[in-house]
This record gives sequence, structure tokens and C-alpha cells, in this order.
Amino acid sequence: MWFYGPYLILVLLSSAFLLNSEKGALVLLLQKDGTPLLDWFFVFYTHVGDGLFGTAVALLLLFINKKQAFSLGMGLILTGLISQLLKNTLGSDAGRPATLFDAETVLRQIEYLDRHMRHSMPSGHSSAAFCVFSMLALFSTKKTYGYVFLSLAVLVGLSRMYLAQHFLADVVAGSFIGCCIGLIAYFLGNRWFGSVNMQKPLISLG
Repeated sequence: MWFYGPYLILVLLSSAFLLNSEKGALVLLLQKDGTPLLDWFFVFYTHVGDGLFGTAVALLLLFINKKQAFSLGMGLILTGLISQLLKNTLGSDAGRPATLFDAETVLRQIEYLDRHMRHSMPSGHSSAAFCVFSMLALFSTKKTYGYVFLSLAVLVGLSRMYLAQHFLADVVAGSFIGCCIGLIAYFLGNRWFGSVNMQKPLISLG
């Protein structure tokens, strides 16, 4: 699979980095090389990982394939529920980068950014983005699309660290949740919504 194969390689590389670096090292590295243009880009691009973007994609899929739309919707709901459950239980006391580094002197001052302090683990934006893009890759049969969708998902993860909203471990955990649930929702969707009628658009524009 042209999404999951490269993704697993990235997880292994990220794990190796985590084992051989101090907490927050990648956050500081990304912050150090920041520019006003990157500030602007990531402040807006990070919203690709919020629920509104995923919902919009699912609604658009209704005009293409109902099975895909309902499968993605199911994946997003499950991802959101599990991410929030973990955030408010295991990750309830997990501090974000702004609690480890001085937000005024160490971290970049980025306009239009409201930095959070708690519930760091896992990254909800990363879990949602990887759920959406992994499922879009599964819906597609073209290898190139898998690489493109993985790149778009990775950019969301990078945005969370560049903006000092999450650590690398948070992003990896979120991405893993999103990819796993995306795969489960894809197969459940094929089983539950696999009829010929469900593979047609809800409303034909033709």
C-alpha cells in the first residue's frame, strides 16, 4: 500500500529520533528555522487537521460515492472519540511544549496563534488528518495519490510541532491512531456499505 508502507518507515525513523534526542528537540529545530512565511502557512494549514475539514471532505464524497462518504464519516467519528478519550484520561496532565520551553523567550512569537498548555497526548489534529488522508489513499487505486496524501498528512503533523502545540511523540501517537482507525473504517465500510446503490452518489449532478 503506497500510503502505509512509507508511513511505517516514517514511524520507525521518528521512533529512532525520539530514542536518541531530548524531549522537544524537533520542536526547537523547527522553530529555529522558522520564517514569517512558514508562520503564516502553518497557522492556516494546521486547520486541515480539525474536524471541519474532514467533515467537508466527507460531504463532498456524497456527490461521488456514498460508501466512501459514510466510511470516512465513521472513521472521523471514531478517531475523534478515541483521541478525546485518551486526551482526557491518559494525557490529561501531559504538558505541551509551552510548558517545557519559555513561550516568551525560547519559542517563536507567531501571530494568530493561541498556544495550548495541557492535554498534549495524542495530537488530535494529527489523528484526524491521518484518518482522512489514509482513507482517501485507500479509496484511490493510484500509487502517486498515496504519496501525495501521506505528504499532506505529514504536513499537518509538522504544523503541530512548528507551532509548538505538540511534541513529536504526540504526533506519532495521533498519526498511528488515525491510520489504524482509517484502515478499520475502510474495511467496515466495504462490509456495511458495499451494495451497488451505496457506491453511487447521493445526488447526481449529471
